[in-house]
Amino acid sequence: MARTADQSDTGKLDPITVDADKPDTDTSDAAKSRDTSFTAGDPQASHSKRSSRLAVFIAVIAVCVILDRVSKLAALRYLADGRRVSVLGNALGLKLLFNPGASLGMGSGATPAIALLACAACVLLCVAAWRTESMAWTVALALCCAGALGNLIDRVYYATGVLNGKVVDFIDYGWSIGNVADVELFVAAIVVVVLVLADVPYAARRKKPADDGDGGGDGMLDGSHADSSQREGGAA
Repeated sequence: MARTADQSDTGKLDPITVDADKPDTDTSDAAKSRDTSFTAGDPQASHSKRSSRLAVFIAVIAVCVILDRVSKLAALRYLADGRRVSVLGNALGLKLLFNPGASLGMGSGATPAIALLACAACVLLCVAAWRTESMAWTVALALCCAGALGNLIDRVYYATGVLNGKVVDFIDYGWSIGNVADVELFVAAIVVVVLVLADVPYAARRKKPADDGDGGGDGMLDGSHADSSQREGGAA
């Protein structure tokens, strides 16, 4: 570090200037990123949010399955004579039908296979609901699981063999007959499409703080090195 002639004679060192504008604490982007990552990674907060989503998931399934079962029991009681009750003319009515297949009567000869697929779907939906970090996706998955579970209950409860029970349908649309569980599946499909179009993330989007953190750390080291060099130069 350069010294003036007077400083050479007296042996005094140049004073080390400190930038007053620079705060003592590290307020860099890297530090903020580290603080945010620590907050986001709080195990207690994460556990609390997951518990809330799990409670909503179970509650939605319970309400939807109860509605489906109650409506089917009512249809079995009041529509057992085979008559059709008109609600909106030919567009909507109530008529009891036992469906051995899937939607629209497809797969009528493969009832056990459909039941097994429904079991697998319910398990996968539960796993997906456990992994998601979005309440909206939790509700959508719960609606889908409730619809699949509602029809699966029929295939188990009314079975005369291995998972060969027929599903109770009673909502007559004129071109097809379904039930409340089918409505729940339809609503779930709409919600999923809306979430995808709205770009609602299934899981939280996390920034990678590696680059920023390394950069911040290098900057701090460079600053310390510069101060050390300044002091050594002054002492020379």
